Amino acid sequence: MTAQQIAVVSIILAAPVAHVIADVLAVRWLERWERRFTEVTDTREATDA
Repeated sequence: MTAQQIAVVSIILAAPVAHVIADVLAVRWLERWERRFTEVTDTREATDA
């Protein structure tokens, strides 16, 4: 295999891995924001009550 072929194969193999990592990070980020929003909402409801 030439260096160019190795580079192409490694890019093809790295793309799905990067996609999975990005999905995991996105889910963690969304969960963090959901937790913050829930805390703010709970605090407001407790203040209003």
